[in-house]
Amino acid sequence: NVSNVTLRNLTFDGVGGDAIHIQSLGGTSTFSNLTFNDIGGSALVVDGGPPELRLTNLTVNDSQNDAVVLANLTNADVTIEGLN
Repeated sequence: NVSNVTLRNLTFDGVGGDAIHIQSLGGTSTFSNLTFNDIGGSALVVDGGPPELRLTNLTVNDSQNDAVVLANLTNADVTIEGLN
């Protein structure tokens, strides 16, 4: 379980599985200006929890699975802006 996560201005290259996989996310979290290149799984997975989640300016260049997976969220407040 994690809460209040901020990830900004990062690039993920050649990851064999999911680049970011978070279970039971809570609190307010922001993921912005992230670039994913040649990802073997999904670029971003958030599975479970009641987060307030902000995704802005995400770029996915080749992901073998879904680019973004938001699963099993309860009473979540999700904003997505700028998914390429």
